[in-house]
Amino acid sequence: MPVPELKIRSRAGMLAGGELQRVSHFSIKGRTAPRALRAQRHRLGAVLALVFALSGCAVTQEGGLASPAKRDVLLAAGTMKFTAPRGYCVDAQATRATADGGFALFGSCASLNPLRSFSRPKLPVALAAMVTGAGPEQPLRQSFPALERFFQSRAGRAALSRTGDASTVALIELRREGDILMIHLTDTSVMTDSAQMSETYWRALASIGGRMVSLSALPRAGYEIDDADQRALLLDFASRVEDLR
Repeated sequence: MPVPELKIRSRAGMLAGGELQRVSHFSIKGRTAPRALRAQRHRLGAVLALVFALSGCAVTQEGGLASPAKRDVLLAAGTMKFTAPRGYCVDAQATRATADGGFALFGSCASLNPLRSFSRPKLPVALAAMVTGAGPEQPLRQSFPALERFFQSRAGRAALSRTGDASTVALIELRREGDILMIHLTDTSVMTDSAQMSETYWRALASIGGRMVSLSALPRAGYEIDDADQRALLLDFASRVEDLR
C-alpha cells in the first residue's frame, strides 16, 4: 500500500511524568538518512518489533463475563503499573503479563461489571497498553527523527499492523507531544474477535523506566470521535503510568 503524505506536527506536550516541554516544529525530508541515523533506526526497529508483537492480542467484546472492578494492573513482573482514567476497568480476560512486559486492555467499567453500578467513560473508546523490557538508552525524544523514518518504511508499517502485514497499514499523522510520539493510523487487518473496533485509531509511544510503552485508544466502529479528544485521553492515560522499580 503506498504511504500517503503525512501530517507531521509538534507542540508543547505532556510528558509521562506530568512535566511540560516544548519541541520545535520539524519536517521529514526525502533524502537518505546518514549511516549513524540508519543504524539507530535499525536498533529502534528491533525494539519496536518486540513492542508491537503484543498488539496481536485480541480485543474482547465488552459485556461478557464480569471481571474484578480494577482500574489498574501490574505488568513486567509487577514493576510497571498502568492505571486507567475514570470510567475504565481492566479486562482481565484480555490481559497478559510476562516477565519483562505484557498487554492490558481497559474497557467500560459499567460494561465489564454489569451487576454493579459504575460510571462509564466519556468516549466510546477502549484503551490498550503494551510494554516490553527493551528500550532506547537515550530519552525517546532524541529518537523521534529515526522513529518517524522507521514508521514510514515497510518494516515500520508491518510493526504497526496487528497481523504484521505492512500492506494493511496507512499512516495518517505523526505528532510529537513532549516525550511522547503520537501515531494516527488505519489498520485494515482482519480482527479475530467480534469487538468491531474502528480501523482508524491513535497510538502513543513512550519510553518509561527504560522500557518501551505503547498505548492505544481504540474507538468503537461507527462512532465519530474528535481526534483531539482521543489524543487527550491517551495523554491522560500516559501520565498515570508508573515505574515501580
